[in-house]
Amino acid sequence: AVLLEYDNLNWPSVMQFNLAVQREIFANTVLTVSYNGMRGNHLVSRRELNTNIPQILPDGRQFFPAPAVRRNPRVGSMTLFATDAKAWYDGMQMSVNRRFARGFTVLGSYTYSKAIDQAPAGISFTEVSGGPKIRMDSDDLARDKGLGSFDVRHAFSASFLWDLPFRGRGSRNPLRMVFGGWSLSGAAIVTSGHPFTPLISFNHSRSGVAGATATTVDRPNLKPGYSKNPVIGSPDQWYDPFAFELPQAGFFGNLGRNTLAGPGFASVDLSARKEVPLRADRLRLQFRVDFFNTLNHANFDLPGNAQNATSASFIFTNTSGQPNLAATKAIKTVSDPREIQFSLRLVW
Repeated sequence: AVLLEYDNLNWPSVMQFNLAVQREIFANTVLTVSYNGMRGNHLVSRRELNTNIPQILPDGRQFFPAPAVRRNPRVGSMTLFATDAKAWYDGMQMSVNRRFARGFTVLGSYTYSKAIDQAPAGISFTEVSGGPKIRMDSDDLARDKGLGSFDVRHAFSASFLWDLPFRGRGSRNPLRMVFGGWSLSGAAIVTSGHPFTPLISFNHSRSGVAGATATTVDRPNLKPGYSKNPVIGSPDQWYDPFAFELPQAGFFGNLGRNTLAGPGFASVDLSARKEVPLRADRLRLQFRVDFFNTLNHANFDLPGNAQNATSASFIFTNTSGQPNLAATKAIKTVSDPREIQFSLRLVW
């Protein structure tokens, strides 16, 4: 069953604010430094309403005994949608813009930011990071407060256009015919990766969070002495699987949501264009060559293809306590290999 919290539904709201300072540092060149912020309130979250009944231990932890008993044993899973979540975004951006002058222009920007939310958006089943769009602990919204699925900590981009200055004398000058009329352009994008969460493929906590999300809600324990982001960085083993362990059956794991950083993205595109006038300036022939992903850099997907809930996505798939090593491998790429494209264009 799917339910709406009618007595406590509010329109989601977002407040955005920014402050920017600009200064011309060289002729035709402007430096901009800005702060951008966002606060979201009354965002949609989703939780299991008819969970199993837990016991509250003296240390405050929840324990779900076996056999499990639902709060209302006469019905099954009941998914509740509510507008009780919040989100935060803070970012600093620096950009340099050299306006087109003397045949050259360049634009570059760098952003350092952090996005946090209390719960993943509850409209669809999975988010960018592959995690479930439902709370692990239906009674404690704070357990799912973590990095937003769209968090990209570092982002750099740059582009340029350069009309080569060679002119030569005379329209029939051989050097001008060969080297004149060329322009170069390019663009580069480099970003850090999206966060994601190692998951357990079954309801080890016995919390009763059911339905389509039953296999992707529980999180493991982080072993003492290990970083919550134990990234190794190799496509064959993106993170250390032995940093995690199964919690005791009936308990939630202590690992937070979206604590690991996935593979980043980097791509450089270059273009060269030559324009040849055929009849004054009214008829021109353009030759162009484009290099996409010039460096042939491999940009990997999340480990274990975590965006798709398959057996390779989960760090633990059974009660043996042995981690699933396939979950640590980046098994596919998200960008094409190097491509070179030639084109010829007649302009009139």
